[in-house]
Amino acid sequence: MSTHAYRVTADSINIHAGVLVLNTDQAEPRKHRLKQLGANRYEVSDPPVSFKRGEVFVFDGELPKGLVQVVTEVIPDTGYVKPAAPRKAKP
Repeated sequence: MSTHAYRVTADSINIHAGVLVLNTDQAEPRKHRLKQLGANRYEVSDPPVSFKRGEVFVFDGELPKGLVQVVTEVIPDTGYVKPAAPRKAKP
């Protein structure tokens, strides 16, 4: 699987399943909802895990479709925001 970093653009989001890569400051307040898999890697064990606008998190694998519209992909350690793919017009 591949990992991607995302910045939350909505007021908040909830993640109900998956593997996250979080730093200690991010993991600590959410530890009751996570199962540690290794260094900085956590599985959502007691959903949901919430993130607020502006927070950056790393998701291992494909982000659930319902979250794609409320986050922006970023390149870690640079702050660079990856341009969103053009949206298809609805017929």
